[in-house]
Amino acid sequence: MISVDFVDSSGIDVMRGVFKYRSPEPGSLAMYYVGVIALLRRTCAFQINAESVEVGSTGAREAAVMAMGDGPPALQEEEVVVASASDLFAKMGEARIKRLPADDERYDDMFPDHPLSKVRSLQKRILETLEVDDSFREQPPYRK
Repeated sequence: MISVDFVDSSGIDVMRGVFKYRSPEPGSLAMYYVGVIALLRRTCAFQINAESVEVGSTGAREAAVMAMGDGPPALQEEEVVVASASDLFAKMGEARIKRLPADDERYDDMFPDHPLSKVRSLQKRILETLEVDDSFREQPPYRK
């Protein structure tokens, strides 16, 4: 999970979340970003997804943010030695997915074509233009 919060849109309690997964492409190190907008009522909910996957060269956003001095903090981890590039990529593919400094929304304007920026931009447009049917609005609210 990169972020999750609750916002009001058209008078409805909306959960907005952004999640990061591995690309569904076998053997790929690319990331797959999913933005979720869930319109919540106590008796029902609707979900709108905005999804985008990295293609081509990856890691430019992360490298640029690191070069600006906003990289990940130094970690006290055991040194890992690999014998080849294949071993390196295999280890990277097995690594746990983490929220990185480059995932911060403040970098979206610098990288408008990055899948994460695209997902957040689409979420914003959806929430700005969302219209909710009265029958849904009349359902009991999710939270009081």
